Amino acid sequence: MKYLLVILLVTSSISYSQDVSEIYKTDTIYFYGYDFAHFTLAENHVTDPGRYIFPWVVYISKYIKPKVFEKQLSAIVLHDFTYTNSINEKVVKTLSVKTRIENKEENVTSSYERLYDNKKAQTNIISIKKSGGILDADSIQKIISNYNLEQKEGVGLVAIMEYVNKVKEATLVHFVLFDLKTKQLLKTYETVFYGGSGIGLTKHWGMSFIGNVEQFLQNFYYDYKDYKWELRKKKRIRKLK
Repeated sequence: MKYLLVILLVTSSISYSQDVSEIYKTDTIYFYGYDFAHFTLAENHVTDPGRYIFPWVVYISKYIKPKVFEKQLSAIVLHDFTYTNSINEKVVKTLSVKTRIENKEENVTSSYERLYDNKKAQTNIISIKKSGGILDADSIQKIISNYNLEQKEGVGLVAIMEYVNKVKEATLVHFVLFDLKTKQLLKTYETVFYGGSGIGLTKHWGMSFIGNVEQFLQNFYYDYKDYKWELRKKKRIRKLK
């Protein structure tokens, strides 16, 4: 019997009123990792979805190295997952409370590997999204506005993980670029990847999330090239005047 694996990618981007060229002019972007605080897992027979969060982050990060981000974003990309690690730890504890009680464990997150964690972060926002749907611009802006980050100037980037949908075989991730000083959104890439692969939830949906990341990086790269091309065109026009 032959199987056909169909993979589809859907990406849309939204620019905001603030000068979006800031993301193309900067020489450094701070990448804050993967935020699962607003995540929905629509997968049957999963009683403890929280235990997959940190393995997914590790799986994605070991597949897509920092140098790949730097090449595609045309900037130095500094990985600092301290804040999202602390958010995700709270999510894991909340989703895993039943497992923790049954196993008489005091800390269900102590064994998970954390990447790019520089210090203990103070968090003041945590929510578990119960229903499906797409986070709109206002919701994303509220999320970013509540971030408590060490860096106060420059351009930040975070991946807001919205859902895994088994029926659709899809993952939705928002890649958000924002101004660190004002916390205002600069540009958001909404990526939907259809068609996971691999055995086990960590690998199956991990590969799908990797598809989201690759699609974002590819689209940002094309947008950056378009921006540079427009600059060169304007310079040529000015010279002709």
